[in-house]
Amino acid sequence: MAKGCGGILFFIIVAIIVTNIVIKNFVADRLEEELA
Repeated sequence: MAKGCGGILFFIIVAIIVTNIVIKNFVADRLEEELA
């Protein structure tokens, strides 16, 4: 039970980190296009 909850929590944390990286890359690309 604890392992299952831990796995779900770990998956959520990884998903949040990946989403943040994707958003930062997307925003950076948009800013570069506007500044160029």
